[in-house]
Amino acid sequence: MSAQNLKISKLYYAVDGTREPFEALFPADDFVALPLTGPIAVKGELMRVEEGIMLLMHELEATQMGNCGFCEKPLKQALQFHPSEWLYHEEKPLDYDDSDEALFLDKKQLELDPYEPVRQELILHIDPAPHCPKTCKEFAEPERGVKALSKLKEIL
Repeated sequence: MSAQNLKISKLYYAVDGTREPFEALFPADDFVALPLTGPIAVKGELMRVEEGIMLLMHELEATQMGNCGFCEKPLKQALQFHPSEWLYHEEKPLDYDDSDEALFLDKKQLELDPYEPVRQELILHIDPAPHCPKTCKEFAEPERGVKALSKLKEIL
């Protein structure tokens, strides 16, 4: 895992609602268990809020490797991503019973590490069953009009 810590020294002391853009680039090797290739690029904003710092991910660009679920042809496809928000707390929230679920600021170094939110977003957006963009030659679609319960009428 490479160090991509984002400096928040100015933002930490700013008023609530202050925003600051950020960009981060991760090598695919940082996410060993995920079927990714090439760099993972993240763009977004950091926003000061009452509870801490909000990380707003606007863009996440990554390429997934895999095999077509129908014909087993090797594929590379761009990950589809939806913008997301992640809150880094200054202090432990009162209503959290599991500290593993919360993200915290490094108040000594005034940095935050975007690795965990990026990793979780990648996991959420990886296609578990990629397939060719066009119908595979080796995959025959079922005939139209076949009804799964058509023989039930004869039984009754």
